[in-house]
Amino acid sequence: MKTPIKALFIFLMGFSVNNQADVLDHHHLQSYLPEKIEGYEAGSPEGQTTTVQGLTFSSASIEFSNSTDGYINITLLDYAGASNMYQAAVATWSAGITFDNDQVNFKEINWSEKIIGWEQFHKSDKISYLALGIAERFFLTIEANQQNDTELVKSIAHKMDLQKLAAE
Repeated sequence: MKTPIKALFIFLMGFSVNNQADVLDHHHLQSYLPEKIEGYEAGSPEGQTTTVQGLTFSSASIEFSNSTDGYINITLLDYAGASNMYQAAVATWSAGITFDNDQVNFKEINWSEKIIGWEQFHKSDKISYLALGIAERFFLTIEANQQNDTELVKSIAHKMDLQKLAAE
């Protein structure tokens, strides 16, 4: 499990919230994941449903790889009804934070009223991240190595049907 994903699970487990809606089955979440990405081979999608202290969430993920040890990891979570978790996360995202130094470039992104998040590029490691909160319910992360910027991770997210997901 990659570091940003570990941080996300720790963040999720830090809340004890009663669900107000049913989470989507992880198989249904997997239907939103891309099946192919040009230049990469898809691994098998994975998923699960987890309950911790009354909070139930489901997750779906897939990893893509190429012949030069490149990877793309995509994880989609549904934490239905735990809106205060989402609000805590987006409070930082909507603060207009940008950060740039010799190692990292970080900035918020606002795709639509229902899709906001951040992008981050680690310059020396050539790793890019995208994290999106969708409809105050879903959380999408995309991580890719061997990158020169965040364009690939953003293009992957743009090809996913996030507006349909937001309407779930």
